[in-house]
Amino acid sequence: MLLLRTGRKRRWDETNYDWLNDDEVVADKCADFNAAEGKLSVWKIQDDLSNLKRICAALAVRRDNPDAVLDVFWFDERVLESSDVKSVSVPGETDDEEINKSLHIDIIELTTEKLCNLVNAVSRSIVRLKRYSRKEVRELINDAVEKGYLAETDKIRELTRSD
Repeated sequence: MLLLRTGRKRRWDETNYDWLNDDEVVADKCADFNAAEGKLSVWKIQDDLSNLKRICAALAVRRDNPDAVLDVFWFDERVLESSDVKSVSVPGETDDEEINKSLHIDIIELTTEKLCNLVNAVSRSIVRLKRYSRKEVRELINDAVEKGYLAETDKIRELTRSD
């Protein structure tokens, strides 16, 4: 199983800073691990990425600007074990109730030390990145509505008219 977070692709693109030692990770990546109340929300995606688009559509609709560019990254869930962090299955907060119930987890009881360990472990693992353009985000949302994953709301109707 893989774990997905939204973030900024440029933070994960390979960068070579002459001041950065080989065993160090640039601090910019920490910004994509913004914990709240010692918790970090992640989504479970299949190894074959078969549910990636559905989750991304649900995440996009929740944003203030749903059809803005969407950057996501994912990594192997085994990184959690090597980081010595705890996780629990809890309902997510999207408009897709099915994925909320079955595909969301919180990484919990995070301290600054545990969060830094997690960021370091993820950064040293294989991280996959995907950027969805505005047009692709609209297509994701349209597809999710057509398949019945998301209800067609006024907000979504407005998005589909702007194509």
